[in-house]
Amino acid sequence: MNEERDPNALYVHVAEFLPLQAYAQVIDVMGLSMRIYAQARESDGYVAGGLKAKWWRKEFWSFSVWEDRDAMERFVRTAPHAQAAARILGYAAPGACYVEWVAPGPADWPEAVERLKSPTRYFVPPPLIGLR
Repeated sequence: MNEERDPNALYVHVAEFLPLQAYAQVIDVMGLSMRIYAQARESDGYVAGGLKAKWWRKEFWSFSVWEDRDAMERFVRTAPHAQAAARILGYAAPGACYVEWVAPGPADWPEAVERLKSPTRYFVPPPLIGLR
């Protein structure tokens, strides 16, 4: 996080979890994710973020912090994010989700992963356990 930013200011935090349907999608998702991340870092209102992957398990995470919701929404609606996200979501396996919250200062990866356990929205709902 930029040292000039107020650590007590409220920021919009967004974390995503993306399990993939097939190993054949891993390389494409890696490339698209890097393009989206590069776009985020250049976007007005971007504070911090990053990507993580366990490609051998077909699992990807992203995390970003924004000055406000408007900045985050402008980023989401702008290319390449808008087009790449639609393509990536076509690869999403059950459990793909995101979580959004407002908090002061930067959050860390452990907090983002913990918050993903209660997502704001599923892109692809997880399988229902125990129902047959």
